[in-house]
Amino acid sequence: MKRLFVISDHHFYHHNIIGYTERPFESIDEMHSVMIQKWNDVISPDDVVLHNGDFHLAKISRGKKGPTKEQAEMLDFDRTLQVVSALNGTKWLIKGNHDLHSNDFYFRCGFTKVKEDGLHLFDEWAFSHRPLFEARYQNQKAPLQIDKWFHGHIHNKISAEAKPNFHINVSVEVLDYTPLLISENQDKITKMDRFF
Repeated sequence: MKRLFVISDHHFYHHNIIGYTERPFESIDEMHSVMIQKWNDVISPDDVVLHNGDFHLAKISRGKKGPTKEQAEMLDFDRTLQVVSALNGTKWLIKGNHDLHSNDFYFRCGFTKVKEDGLHLFDEWAFSHRPLFEARYQNQKAPLQIDKWFHGHIHNKISAEAKPNFHINVSVEVLDYTPLLISENQDKITKMDRFF
């Protein structure tokens, strides 16, 4: 039976995220190993995981001292493909602020659906990388039919603007690095597959 999960902000290949968000890892290798294991412990090959952005830290060219844009993209491709291939299930992505490559890049790495960062509505749910109370959404109001807004971006920070049981932070730090089950309803999952 297919199940639908959501999670955000893995930041694969982002060494400094360990310190920024006080992740309990000694190294990036340990972080990757634990995050992949926790994903695969709950996700079967039939499951679908919607990743709400910042799957990895995309490398960018740093001029004369760093790799060219093409070299950086090739390095990112090899590393991202390796991680995506190690994860069970079908992977969908809403790009976050660190997912800087083209949609085609993410398709080639193994994501079957890719959406740009922004607000994506489905039935009574809303999905985005950033939460509603972020500055970019200040002029938008949540549609009346929305019961839950799944977002990431804020990691383990708590916002006074978040409404309990409405804003659902699905950043890895608050989910113990484990995808959150949101539906086992086969009709709903099939409909969402068509929607995305």
